[in-house]
Amino acid sequence: MSRNRICYSGLLLVPAAVGLAPAAAQSPALHIWASPALYGLEGSACGRVADRTADDDTAMIAPSLCDAVKRLQPAIAARFTQLVALRMPGAEDRFGAHLPSDATARARLAGSAVASLRLSRATIWRVHKGGSVETHMPVTLTLDISNIATGEVLATQSISDDAAATYAEGEVDAQAAANLPGHIDAVLVRLVDQAAAAWKPYPISATVLAEDDGRWIIDKGRSAGLRVGDIIGEDGEVLHAGSDYAVVKPVLGSYRTGQQLARTATQPVDMLARPSLLSVVATIPPGYPRIYLTQIFEDALGKAGHFAPVPVNPSMMDLRTRAMGDAGATSDESRSLPDYVARISIDALAPSAMPSNVPGVMIEQHEAHVFVELVDPSGRVLASFHAADQIVDQIARGIRFSADQRRDTVVRNALTKAAHAVSAWRSSPAMLPVNHNGEGFSITDPGGALSLGQQVVVLRRIGKVGPVADVRLPVGQLRVDQTLAGQTLAASDIGMEPLRFKAGDMVLIDAAGQALGTRRAVDQCRDASGMPSVDWRGDAQPAVWRIGAGPLFTGSFAGPTFIADLPMELAPFAPSFKGWEKLAAARPRRSDYCFTPVLSLSATAQGQRPLVIGYTLRNGTTKLGGGAMQVQMTPTTMTPDSAAEMRAARLEQDFATVALPLASKAAAALKPPVEAQFTTNEEK
Repeated sequence: MSRNRICYSGLLLVPAAVGLAPAAAQSPALHIWASPALYGLEGSACGRVADRTADDDTAMIAPSLCDAVKRLQPAIAARFTQLVALRMPGAEDRFGAHLPSDATARARLAGSAVASLRLSRATIWRVHKGGSVETHMPVTLTLDISNIATGEVLATQSISDDAAATYAEGEVDAQAAANLPGHIDAVLVRLVDQAAAAWKPYPISATVLAEDDGRWIIDKGRSAGLRVGDIIGEDGEVLHAGSDYAVVKPVLGSYRTGQQLARTATQPVDMLARPSLLSVVATIPPGYPRIYLTQIFEDALGKAGHFAPVPVNPSMMDLRTRAMGDAGATSDESRSLPDYVARISIDALAPSAMPSNVPGVMIEQHEAHVFVELVDPSGRVLASFHAADQIVDQIARGIRFSADQRRDTVVRNALTKAAHAVSAWRSSPAMLPVNHNGEGFSITDPGGALSLGQQVVVLRRIGKVGPVADVRLPVGQLRVDQTLAGQTLAASDIGMEPLRFKAGDMVLIDAAGQALGTRRAVDQCRDASGMPSVDWRGDAQPAVWRIGAGPLFTGSFAGPTFIADLPMELAPFAPSFKGWEKLAAARPRRSDYCFTPVLSLSATAQGQRPLVIGYTLRNGTTKLGGGAMQVQMTPTTMTPDSAAEMRAARLEQDFATVALPLASKAAAALKPPVEAQFTTNEEK
């Protein structure tokens, strides 16, 4: 078994002198320095750094392989730097070695990227066959090429490969550890070779067309891969990007009409032009590192098209220190914030086993469920997705696949299905008119797209500029504060500079799939311990409902739904993005309503039993409404001697099949209360 993964993300800054006469932008060669380290073991069963728990693991390592891996760590790091020096174009033995010894830190950061190696999996799967054991040793290595000035991962490639062999009982651990060095080295050689072949930076340039109040319009935009927050030229930050133009503001100096600004691209233009998506794994099955699961999802997402994954290197701070020393461990350079966030929750159900109709043959079922909530920069859930995978094995003579192997397969397949579902989603952009009178600003929203507290950028149409037919400039920022009569919303000016309104000013937003029945923010209620609340009305409490009830509601309810835990889950990404505080999804907020999932199901009843699944909606302690779906559920019949854990596992699998599709219907059927004029809790 071998899996290859390659994903490119981003552009690397290329200096361009400000104020030069118009000329073709020059793109210097991009150099690569290999960090002499093997990352991943700092968060694994082989040892965790202080204050880390298993939930924070960065690698899945079999305990029996820990001694071998730790002993090999220096040799793997040395081999990695050797292979990069031999294979990668532009490799250098010291960060910034191609520059004079007195070169500034800025020059070194601008001209070099850092290659790093991460081990995210080295484990053992066993298939017992009489006196021998068929052994599988899957290894996953990842090579990242990062711009340590911005925190951006320019390219990432992973290889997962399985080494299979058969050993005698009692010899598996020793033999696997002995074969591990050769297995890792073979994967490493392939990884560096493939990364080197795919690494093809190329120059792109944009022409300055015109100036508007210290901001400059250039002839490249989203279709060329420019995003808000990107840096082009020496220090030009992209403030707004249309399809075929962008608005840029230099930190120092100014430009001239006709001047060329340059960046070096490290991925195909069609990938750069896609909406960017940052993945955060919120809930994980025991034993899995988040980064391993994230890689699977991002790999499938990138291949499916539409979205461009935003990889994050968890070792960025260490890379900066190794490359630049302690003084260079922080940077003022910018990295564009993501267009969307995907919050991923994963549940690998316990496997069940039961006799088949064939004597001596057992039926074993493995199952995993993945829930993805697609979140916009404001923190609002635009859509949610549910994907599942199931494997049913017939077990004869006690010979079965490794449970860990089967679990890994269904988790991987469910993540892949979820990524394809997310990729099939399309935004619904809407241009909404802004108005102003003596009482303040207002926005007309006939489609019910805006929620209270939402912050929006005001755009003003300039018209044709050079070859660009329709240019709009950002001129201010508004916050939606209050519902007025009909389809009109009151808004307040929150921009850095006062908004000087002109007729025709608009805001551009992404609308969710359905019109809002309420504009009040909704998230999941909390129990007395501060955890997301679930109303259990029976003795069955399936974990898949605790994990999936929230996402099934947030993507179906006719209101602006939010995730209270998302800012905490996003916090580890902050060091990789300058201006992270601008991402509203990463900031805590107060909601006006909350919902509680409800489940009534008996785990001990015999035969057919009632299943009630739904949600209640509350404002504080006041119940505003509720909705549920009720069916008669007939669980799979188990033999009288079936173990209690097998009965529980099979009941949860049956529950997932019957109940989860009903939950989305219950959430969609729940109607928000009719509202009079009000102000969001954010403003109270």
